[in-house]
Amino acid sequence: TKLMHVEPEVVLLDLEGNDSALTCADGIRQCSPGTPILGFTDQPSFLDPNGLAGLDLVLPFPPAAEELARCVNEVVRQSLFDAKENLLVFLPAKAGSGATTIVRNTAAALAELPGKRPLIIEGDYRSGVLSFMLDQKVEGSLQDLLTASGELDGFRLDQAVTERDGVSVLLSDRSIPEPAPGWEVYARLVEVATAHYSPVLVDLPETLPPETREILRRAGKIFLVSTPDVVALKLAGRTYSELILSGIPKDRVHVVLNRWQEGDLGPREVEGFLQRPVLHIFPNDDRAVRTSVLRGEAIFRKYLMRKPGTR
Repeated sequence: TKLMHVEPEVVLLDLEGNDSALTCADGIRQCSPGTPILGFTDQPSFLDPNGLAGLDLVLPFPPAAEELARCVNEVVRQSLFDAKENLLVFLPAKAGSGATTIVRNTAAALAELPGKRPLIIEGDYRSGVLSFMLDQKVEGSLQDLLTASGELDGFRLDQAVTERDGVSVLLSDRSIPEPAPGWEVYARLVEVATAHYSPVLVDLPETLPPETREILRRAGKIFLVSTPDVVALKLAGRTYSELILSGIPKDRVHVVLNRWQEGDLGPREVEGFLQRPVLHIFPNDDRAVRTSVLRGEAIFRKYLMRKPGTR
């Protein structure tokens, strides 16, 4: 009963007295199914985890400090794989695919729906352009939040965002955070952001720092944005395969076709090329995008996400 109130991130279990220890592990699983359990034993015959059902990992006792830290880190990370349905991640097949434009306008459209409080997280450290698109000076930033001393919470997040068109935006100041935040910082950012905003739209770059993959692991939906040119489509296919191989379920990953115009590969041809469906297409309209950036305004009212084959 106490365990249900404490909600521990990990349980360390002494396996001396094997039967009673496993009974204890079973009780822990019933009270807190998602809590990882690490067992410790000085009996080598017990080190086979296949023989100790209910435990996530078994280590020799006493464990080396570095190995213990690594194992705790890994089992806690694996336990946080559940998807946040209000976390939407946009990932370009290659730089210049227009994912940022889609994120900005999708968020502005969602802001007009009842009960929606969208947040954009600009995840591109070095090349984030949202501040230019919004015509906003970067004051609070993602880098400030990730490297600030003290626990990341809703208050700190609210203080770091910029408001525009009914959308809260956590901008990048285009610097590399020092020291580099670990995966646990991004996991905490996901928890806080999805608890205070809905939906949370994350604009990630083509090349990801390893730690930011924590955001992909927790995404309810991942939108892979590609243009119709063959190179971009090949890169989209490779990225899709990498996401699936990393353990992300196929039903979380969706392809969005951007900058489509007459004469390009059609949606059905693209689907045949990628061997997966195209969720939506955006037509090519450089003039509308240019005007939007010059004015710092959204263009979603002119072009909403369209189903494949529509004009």
